Amino acid sequence: MNPAFQKKIILAGAFQIVCLIAMIAWAALPVMIGTEVLLKTRPVDPRDLFRGNYVALQYDISQIPKELMDASEKEISYSDRGTPVFVRLVSSGPGQPWIADKVSLKPFDSGVFLKGKLRYFPSEALDIEYGLEAFYCPLEKAKQLEREFAAGNLLGKVYISNGRSRLSDLIKWQSRE
Repeated sequence: MNPAFQKKIILAGAFQIVCLIAMIAWAALPVMIGTEVLLKTRPVDPRDLFRGNYVALQYDISQIPKELMDASEKEISYSDRGTPVFVRLVSSGPGQPWIADKVSLKPFDSGVFLKGKLRYFPSEALDIEYGLEAFYCPLEKAKQLEREFAAGNLLGKVYISNGRSRLSDLIKWQSRE
């Protein structure tokens, strides 16, 4: 075999491996360098026969009052579905869920914030999707999560870095209320 051809094949293979490693590292970046945040969840559907064992979730921060936006940004219409929005979060205490503090159409310069997409806004609330709405798990854990959702509250353990996020686990939570 021609040495130049061998070199091209090796470079092509190495390029594919480097791309794969870069994609994995990019997906894992929020977990490696991000801030750990707990978000209060609202269960939607415990399992789906077609997609496997997962928990479909919504969060308290999935519907945010429009008042948390600046007045100059409140003129959103139904045609603006899919518009990127940024939600700044603040801690409500150790071991407690974080809450939405402010919503903007531009990324924040500082603080912990999530990037989401506007789904729609019924009345005065913004309905936002973050890409954290499904948690895949083994069958036994899915059944356990079903029972825990029925019995009490669960928090989503999320890592956030510059708006990018990764849901890592669902944990039990006893509210202070």
